[in-house]
Amino acid sequence: MKKLFSKHTFFLLLTTVLLAACSDEKEEPQPVTPSITWADGQSSPTFATAGGTEAVLFAATADWKAGVDQSWCQVAPSQGAAGEDCEVRITVEPNDTPDERTATLTIRSGEVTAQLTIVQVQKDAIVVAQSEYEMESEGGTLDLKINTNVEFTVSISADWIRQNPDTRALEEVPLSFVIDANTANEPREAVITFTSDNVEQTVTVRQKAYLADQTLSITFTGTSFTVPTLAGAYFAGNDITWGDGTTEPYKAATTHPYESLNTYTVTIRSQGAETFTMQDIAGVSEIDLSGF
Repeated sequence: MKKLFSKHTFFLLLTTVLLAACSDEKEEPQPVTPSITWADGQSSPTFATAGGTEAVLFAATADWKAGVDQSWCQVAPSQGAAGEDCEVRITVEPNDTPDERTATLTIRSGEVTAQLTIVQVQKDAIVVAQSEYEMESEGGTLDLKINTNVEFTVSISADWIRQNPDTRALEEVPLSFVIDANTANEPREAVITFTSDNVEQTVTVRQKAYLADQTLSITFTGTSFTVPTLAGAYFAGNDITWGDGTTEPYKAATTHPYESLNTYTVTIRSQGAETFTMQDIAGVSEIDLSGF
């Protein structure tokens, strides 16, 4: 009986040890498979010209990192832990260019990546190559080019400028305007305005005054002559014919010597002269103002 008890005891102890060993064995945790899922309704962010900040929502089953591929666009935070409600904030600088631009947001978790395209619209622009033009008094055609990314209208502040009917600008197309002759003795100015919804550009057109040719003839007797001083708001001197076969450009108070005492007729051609002043009228016998 004693031997039987010991035998049973041995088997009972062995079973207990085996059961205890089995119970100490723990299951190894299964590795997590990384995955990234955009939140419901999450689409590619589109920013206005002024830029701004917008949140992007997603779920990740493992730790993740975020980045963008353009310097005008930043993402924060740049990394985070797994979760169902992960969020990054996209910040975009103002777009001062006339072109739409894009960047790519990349979320990486392990070997898995997910990407969204970030879009920023262009700055509406109307760009003229030159803001001021000067036209001769005779008028003519003014050709200019407009660079733009918007449709626009043209308005003109004066009726002596007209847009040629066969020109219209979208993107880069030459524009042509007819400039009427200026028959007045004063210059004039007008403004051509190009307007879109929220942008405006102007071109100033200045036209010279009409200056008719003038002649002032003075007959005198002597051995030298000093020309009068001509003046006017839009005066332009041309030349002096001294009456002895010589001519030179007009310059006020120029004195010309003659080889002998005689009677000569000095003729001054000019434009825009309104007054003349003579320093000396000695020897002057006639002043012809019919062409002045």
